[in-house]
Amino acid sequence: MNQPKKIIVVLILALSLFLPVLSLAAGSGSAIFMWEATSPDGRPFYILGSVHLAYPGLYPLNDDIIKAFESSGALAVELDPDRQGPGAVADYIQARGVSGDRRPLTERLTPETRAALEQSGFYTPILDSLKPWLAALTIQLQGLRKLGFEAEYGLDRYFLNLAHSRGMAVIELETLEEQMGILADMSDRQADLFLRAAILEMEELPGIMNGFLETWRRGDVEGFAEIFFREYDRYPDLLPLLDQVIFHRNERLAERLHELMSAPGAETIFVVIGAGHLVGDRGVPAALAARGYDLRQR
Repeated sequence: MNQPKKIIVVLILALSLFLPVLSLAAGSGSAIFMWEATSPDGRPFYILGSVHLAYPGLYPLNDDIIKAFESSGALAVELDPDRQGPGAVADYIQARGVSGDRRPLTERLTPETRAALEQSGFYTPILDSLKPWLAALTIQLQGLRKLGFEAEYGLDRYFLNLAHSRGMAVIELETLEEQMGILADMSDRQADLFLRAAILEMEELPGIMNGFLETWRRGDVEGFAEIFFREYDRYPDLLPLLDQVIFHRNERLAERLHELMSAPGAETIFVVIGAGHLVGDRGVPAALAARGYDLRQR
């Protein structure tokens, strides 16, 4: 039976909480993961692939990115943690991610996943109160932090800080429930497999990240997409979840951007969303192109 590796990376790449660090300091003549878009009525805006967890070496950013931001009148992000309020995420986690079952996590898992967790070295008592989907994200986040990736250095935080300091309008494209509810609503079977995938892939995490990093540095959108979707069809039990995390959100994000750019008096917007949403024939740029937008990768 195939082991569920790389599925967790696809999911995390598509969510705002976690994304591998990708260098935007591309060499001369290289493409970057930013699109210059024009609405059907001629209104320009920009879409930047987000690096949600990063490290100080990410900066300084490519000059074209900074110029695009400075020429914009508003910033659009998936979520603005500052607007959510300090207790919003904690309250959501308590309500949707903490188990009411007094049994330890290992007793709530299938034998295969329990064995994987017990043999991995990642088990700690702090996981016992968590539902499997949140335990999976906790393990993944710990792994990313060990590799030096932190949210405080991510592109979302960088541009949110700039926008707030300049009094620039910030637009949220999603809600916390829309984003995290996808994981919280997983079936028990999906959540168990999701956790097992997170555990099994931890040894491969640096190599997986390097694959994304290299295609990013080359501005190779097709190569990035090939890695991103390589394992997509291998695990039928997770296909509905992947569809929700990726394709459903792509369409929703594209529709909300269309609504923003169709509004009377719409100004230039600098959009920062997960890089995984920008690739493939069902990505956000493709969805906007189908609505009559002109898009050009920078």
